[in-house]
Amino acid sequence: MSPAGKTKPTQTSSPKNTQKTAPNGKMVDAVPSISQQERDQRIARAAYFRAQQRNFAPGGELEDWLQSESEVDRLLLGNQTTETSARNRESAATRKR
Repeated sequence: MSPAGKTKPTQTSSPKNTQKTAPNGKMVDAVPSISQQERDQRIARAAYFRAQQRNFAPGGELEDWLQSESEVDRLLLGNQTTETSARNRESAATRKR
């Protein structure tokens, strides 16, 4: 039994892997450059347009969401890859000088 007023030490978890493989095969940061709320809004918007394309027929909502989620994440990773590539090119050009 621990004495009153004393707290047990908390366990710290190891840092999580924050990288993913982008569609082009390169490792990029998995943390999106937008907020979770913005990401969810983009997914919802894309899912709405998918539902609209199928005339809002019932039964496809989950598939609309999952496809939209993949699309948004792919676009976010693609943007990060483009930004990272531009920084790498700039850095390489500076080193050559």
